Order: sequence, then structure tokens, then C-alpha cells
Amino acid sequence: MTSEQIGILASGMLAMLATAAIGLSLLASLKPQRLVGDEHEYLSPERNRPTAGNWIRVPLFRWILSPARGNAGTARHLLVWLNALFAGIAAAIAASLAGPVAGILGGLLLALCLERGLLSIHAWPDVILGGLLVIFAVLLIEPSIPHRWLLAGCAASLSLSIRIDSGILVPVAAGIAIWREPDWGTPLLAFLLPVVLTLLALSIFNGMRHGVWLPDTTLAFNLRVARNELAAPSDATVQDLMSATVRETRSGNRRQAPPIASWRLAGRSMHAYVRRLQTFLGKETFCTQRLIQNNPAQYRGGHVLGHAGLLRLNLRYGFSLLAAGFLALSGYLDPALIVITGAVMLSSTLIQTRSRYRASLIPTLAVFLSVALVDVIAGAPVNMPRAVCGVVGSSLVMLLVLLPGARAEH
Repeated sequence: MTSEQIGILASGMLAMLATAAIGLSLLASLKPQRLVGDEHEYLSPERNRPTAGNWIRVPLFRWILSPARGNAGTARHLLVWLNALFAGIAAAIAASLAGPVAGILGGLLLALCLERGLLSIHAWPDVILGGLLVIFAVLLIEPSIPHRWLLAGCAASLSLSIRIDSGILVPVAAGIAIWREPDWGTPLLAFLLPVVLTLLALSIFNGMRHGVWLPDTTLAFNLRVARNELAAPSDATVQDLMSATVRETRSGNRRQAPPIASWRLAGRSMHAYVRRLQTFLGKETFCTQRLIQNNPAQYRGGHVLGHAGLLRLNLRYGFSLLAAGFLALSGYLDPALIVITGAVMLSSTLIQTRSRYRASLIPTLAVFLSVALVDVIAGAPVNMPRAVCGVVGSSLVMLLVLLPGARAEH
């Protein structure tokens, strides 16, 4: 084993152990007592069935948790270790791209990210999706990896099988293949093969089991939430929107919006989207308001996170600082990374209403921010037009942090 391989392995192991230690400490200190929201569905002992007539989800995350079905404690420990595993993989990727310093830095950023750590002790798929996204990203930008387009298609297929919103990765990869590959037909076919087979298999699975010949129906529900948001009062919370849409879906009555002038509808749509951007890029809201303040999981020690100064700052602003740093150093990054992260952000803000969904971007931001920082220290050349655009983007992120207006969770 070469010294380079030892550095990559050591970076990955350190990141995995540090992330596991912090995750297990959070689990032991908070001791969540009850399931929250979608956890009921993911840990239900029943087979993959439509949830109260609301939607049918792609099933892979339920299958991953099947050994712990009905045992929330086992599921939480499993997800803490999966989070640690993907943190180790992400740190190893950073070390392979820019050396052990980048690997250690990327591992520390992931291990110390309280938002990701807190989500990892709940039965939600965000930490797994984050690991798959960073693997997908490195496959698309590293031409030396054998069969990378086929492997990227497999990573996208796994993501699609966990959350259908990951479908945004398909046009992103197709566009990068056409942009980067002179003979793009073969790479594109290699990428699309596992994706198409996965979507067909999921559609057949749901059709035979539920009579719905689609891979997933949650997208339609989330689009109804977005439609209802346009008619909701400005002080309506995310939970208000979700509850109203669930009642509407269960009753089968689709509320007809009153006629509205096109210019006013455009203004409302823009205002709603800016609020979603603030939720995604600005101060953290889901963990802070939904999990800690409202405390539906009945944390035994949630007051510690709510009052300890550094922990509160980490939770509230950690993601925003990562995103701002990533954008500020975009002059040192492969432009395909900007396309990938931008597309995921666009998809998440158009479809989802909660800050939790941004967690899938954290490993990609941490890894490539670390790589860019090592390039800065090494005096690598910078692309000035991208650097200027990145500084502007970073400033806009911080402006979204400072401005009020993000929709409250509760």
C-alpha cells in the first residue's frame, strides 16, 4: 500500500469514527422517545402501502430499514453508522482529490455539522442521499474513473429509489455528458441504462401491488403543497400547509383557487420562491423549530442544543456558511459541480418546503470546499469570472441569512 493510499484510508477512517462518535453521543444524550412525521411510515411494520391514501413512495429506504422495522432504537443506530460510513467515504474522496489535508478537513466539516448529525438519529433518508450525491458528483467530474457513467447511473438510480426528487440528477448528468464528452452517445446510454431499468422496475412493483403504474406519487402531493402555498396567508406555517394538503388529499376535494390576475400570481409565486430559498439557504428551521422547540420526539436533553451558544450557532448557520464558502471559492472548482449543486438546490426549493431537504448537499459542499481550500493554499490558478460570480452568490446567501421572511415550521 502506497503512502497516498494510506493517507486516503486514514482520512476516511478518522472521519467515520469521529462522525460515529458524535452521532452516538447525540443519540445517547437526546434519547428521542417518539417517532416524528415520516418516521411512522418508514418504520411501519406494514409492507409498502399508500400512506392514508396520500401517496406511494419509492421503497428503497424502507427496505434498508427493514432489519429494524418496528424497532426505532435499532433504526436510529443503523442510520448513525450509515451517516458515519458516508462521511468516511466523502473524506476519502476529498483525500484522493487533493491529499490528506483535504480529507481531514472535509471529514471534520462533516463530523462537526450538527444539522446532519441531528438528522442522522432520525429515520429519514437525507444522510444516505447526501452520501450518494457526493459519489455521483465525483463520478461526473473525474474522467480517470473506469465505467464512471455506468456507475453514476447506478448512484442516480439508488437515489431515485430512495426519493423521487433525485430525478433532477438525470437531466444534469445527460447535460454534462453532452457538454464534456466528444462522443457522448455511449456515455449517455451507459448512464441511462440503470436509470430506465430502475424506473420501470419501480413502476411495475407499484402497479402490481397498488394498481398505480408509477414509480412514486409524492411529487404530485408536494406540487399541491406548492399550489396551496400561493393562496395561504403569509403567517401560515409549513405544518399548516402540510396539514391542509393532507386533508384535501384524503377528502378527494381539490380546492379551486379564486381567479387572480396573471401579474399578481407571478408576484406571489416569486415571493413564495424567495421564502423557500431563505428556508433552504438561510438559517436552519426544521431541526431548530420542529425538533427542538416543538420537541415531538420528546428529547430528554433537547434544551442543551437550544441554549448552548456554539451548538446553537452551528445548527442555525452551519449549512449557510458551508454554502457561502463553496460559492466564494467556485473559481477553484470544476464548473460541473456548480451545475450539480445548483440543480439540486433548484429542485429542492421548487418541490419541498422544509430546510431538512438541504442536508443531502452537505457532503458535496464539505468535500469540494475542502479541496478548493487546499488549492488556494497551494496557489492553484483561479478562474476569475467564476470567482467573481461565486463571491456575488456567496454574498446573496449571507443576505438571505440576514433577512427575515423564511416560513416558520410551527
